[in-house]
This record gives sequence, C-alpha cells and structure tokens, in this order.
Amino acid sequence: MAHRDESDRRHQGRLALNAEALIRLILPEETLSPRSFRGVATDISPEGMKVRTYQVERDQFLHLRRHTTLLCDVTIELPYLHDPLQMRGVVAWMHYEEGNRKEGDHVVIGVRLDLSATDGTRRLHYVLNRVEGDAYMTPTPSTERVKKI
Repeated sequence: MAHRDESDRRHQGRLALNAEALIRLILPEETLSPRSFRGVATDISPEGMKVRTYQVERDQFLHLRRHTTLLCDVTIELPYLHDPLQMRGVVAWMHYEEGNRKEGDHVVIGVRLDLSATDGTRRLHYVLNRVEGDAYMTPTPSTERVKKI
C-alpha cells in the first residue's frame, strides 16, 4: 500500500494533457480588469488543474505573488468537447521557473477549481469519464475513480 503524503491534498487522479488555456487572474483591487495570459494546461482533475504560461514576466510574477487570494477564470480546450470549458477557481500556488534555450522562463500556476456554480462540473466529469482507465490518468496516492453524474 502506498504511503500518502499528508501535504498532498489531491483525492482524485489527474488527467495529463497538453491543452491550450487562457487564464484570467483577478486581483482584489482590480476586479474590473483581470490580467489574461495564454498558456497550456498540463493536468486537470475535478479538484484542480495546472497551467504553464510563458507570458508572465518576472516582475509581474512578483507583483502577483504578493496577493494572498487570487481568483481566476480559466478557459480550456478539452478532448471530447465541442466548445471550450470555462471554469472559476482560486490560485493555490505559483512558481517561476527559469528555462533554458529550448524552453524559456515560465510560470506554473496551480488552480483549485470551483465548479459548483457552473455547467463546468458536468462537462469536466464527462471528459474524465471518457478517459477513465486510460493511460492518461496519472495516479496519486489516494486516487479515487471519477464518479459519473
């Protein structure tokens, strides 16, 4: 039996992917003008997702990190869906990673999803159920099967 790291709050497997995403970060003092960045979603589950963007400069990253709460909207193109999936969430963490010549500097953003008020829950579960059991599901120490709605 695998040992569960208590710092890992994930309860479900993650779908590894490489999907275009648009993330809009909503600063508390600038709610009328969110900052939008194009990126790539590298994994997703019913609880959260990870987005990598090359559009955030280091000084912007430092400014964004000062905020204790960053709300966000994410639009993502997922397999099996005709229209992009739009979701709301909260930035759980952000990392600035220095790249090399092949891959430049980038920011990785962990988003804790709040799908309770949108149609996103049903659509996200639909995608995850379509690939359930597929090699794309990345197991975590406490992986549970995605429940059908």
